[in-house]
Amino acid sequence: MDRSQAASRPEGSPRLSITISVRTIWIVAGIVLLLIALGIVLSKGLDVAILLFLGIIIAEGIRPLVDWLHARRLPRPLAVLLIYVAAILLAAGLAWLLLQPLLNQISGLAANLPHFASQIQSLVERIQARIGANPQLQQAAGAAQGAVGGLVQGILGSIVQIPFLLAQLLLDAVVVLVIAFFWLTGVETLRPFFVGLFPPRRQPDVEDVLDEVQRKIGWYLRGVAINSIVVGVLSGAADWLIGAPYPLILGVLAGATELIPYFGPWISGGVAVLVTLLSGQVFTALLIVVAYVLIQQIEGHVLIPYVMMRVVEVNPLIVVLSTLLGFMLLGLIGGILAVPAASIIHVLMVRVVAPGIRGRTHREGEAAGGGAAEPAREAARAERTADREPGGGDFVVGPRHPAAT
Repeated sequence: MDRSQAASRPEGSPRLSITISVRTIWIVAGIVLLLIALGIVLSKGLDVAILLFLGIIIAEGIRPLVDWLHARRLPRPLAVLLIYVAAILLAAGLAWLLLQPLLNQISGLAANLPHFASQIQSLVERIQARIGANPQLQQAAGAAQGAVGGLVQGILGSIVQIPFLLAQLLLDAVVVLVIAFFWLTGVETLRPFFVGLFPPRRQPDVEDVLDEVQRKIGWYLRGVAINSIVVGVLSGAADWLIGAPYPLILGVLAGATELIPYFGPWISGGVAVLVTLLSGQVFTALLIVVAYVLIQQIEGHVLIPYVMMRVVEVNPLIVVLSTLLGFMLLGLIGGILAVPAASIIHVLMVRVVAPGIRGRTHREGEAAGGGAAEPAREAARAERTADREPGGGDFVVGPRHPAAT
């Protein structure tokens, strides 16, 4: 401000004073560095971040059982290992019962894939012949034919790479279980340190937010597990009773696709109907449509409302949009992890962002109200003064008081 502007100012008018404490500078610098580090991790180590998130989900899913065993004087690491051993024994028992029939059906499906591909190709050619001279429809039919051919080749290539995929899946599973083990046995020592970074009056709120995030993630995993088991068993049993081909594969597929909210049932049902039609069983395909619709009614009216949405408390539209966004960003794994990520963001928005906005609006309203808000401003000013480090250390822009000039 030049001297002419200073001379034109009334004698008693307030002057602009902006005070930035050293603590504020360090907090802002820490947030910026944290965001930079997070961006580097997501860009350079996205696979590691995904495995970490999966490990946290697994850990929070089995946390109640670990706490139950720990309450009975069992050390927490031993409790986690005991749960792992029980899960491995259960998986081994299921593999012993289902692995050989499943492998037989997979080999039969792989042998019939060329036949199915030729049937689809002939169907597309007949459609092209009936289309006639319409160039747009011919182009769409050609694109569909190319997509089918590419899909079949991709499936055949995946079948060839099954041993390598299983090895990679086993390695990732071990990494996820190790992450879950250390999360369950070591995070309790890190939690006080993280909560202690916040002001004492905010620490109970931080504890509540962390508890809610853990609860939602854990219940999401348990809800998905219940949905997958129930839908997989019902679908496989319906396929077997109806006489559909490869009922075990279709049941496993129905259970696995339950990891994808809303879109999973359409995928598994469409595959079941398509495989049955290509096998020449038209009436059986119609029965499968009816059976899968009934199963989805059971899921939609019983499992999702009482097992999933009541705990996750995320709007169905948000679930659909987050799932689509996850597919676009990370593919299949993004669609699977979209709902737990959306539930965490929902908790942070409701418990952290929204109260912060409301508090800021309330403070602005008090400032606009004049003298009635002066005690609150004095208390806030005293709190800021108490938070400063001894010896001053404030970075000041402009004079602190009008008398300074």
